[in-house]
Amino acid sequence: MKNQFGTWLTSYSLPVCDLISSKNFSWICIDMEHSTISYEQMSTMIDIIQKNRKKCFVRLSKTDDEVLSKIALDCGADGLIFPKIETVEQARKAVELSFYPPIGKRGAALYKAQRYGNKLEEYVSNKSKKIELIFMIETKKAVDNLDIIYKKFKKNISSTIIGLYDLSASCNVIGKINHPQVINQLEKYKQISKFYKVSMGIHHAKPFNLDAKNTIKDEIKKSIKDYKYIAFGTETLFLDHIINDLFKKIK
Repeated sequence: MKNQFGTWLTSYSLPVCDLISSKNFSWICIDMEHSTISYEQMSTMIDIIQKNRKKCFVRLSKTDDEVLSKIALDCGADGLIFPKIETVEQARKAVELSFYPPIGKRGAALYKAQRYGNKLEEYVSNKSKKIELIFMIETKKAVDNLDIIYKKFKKNISSTIIGLYDLSASCNVIGKINHPQVINQLEKYKQISKFYKVSMGIHHAKPFNLDAKNTIKDEIKKSIKDYKYIAFGTETLFLDHIINDLFKKIK
């Protein structure tokens, strides 16, 4: 398994998008669920990320976002991240929105990804079949249903990503991602995913220890052996950490 390191972008800044995607990440996620990024801004960001030879994923605003999923793919996104997948029905809808028939029900378009109709056949026969479909697993209900979701859609899923903060909220211990209840759900997620041989992912929102040595948290290093898709922070969290660390060291 080769690790694929990525990060989240939650704001619209072309220089920041260019800078972040020029670094050693394999993929960049444009977060359309928890941001005010517009469709047009998203399209421009996709271009910049891919200019820097990185894969661009778009996290949708909701589980069954038919409009945004269509626009993101037609703008050339390499994959979609569906938030809060909890049921077989939601998983089925995500597959339908991500792929053309006969696998799914995605509508045909003559837009940027298809070079406005000039390369429709090439896109359909090539890139459209390589779209990476990623499910966010963020609740106890999702973990409970993961077995049946994998049974039905394993062949269509590129990976899942565990969402620890929302998972902690579903355990009524919001923000306490190291709470025993959350750890228990995490271990169950890992066990089921390994059994079905579905790649796993994790988002380490705050990967740094706030100490004088500016070290990386131990769980980051441990996750490398289990998770294929590993996301670090967001552009705003990186900035926040640098500023906090600066003032901690100069005082």
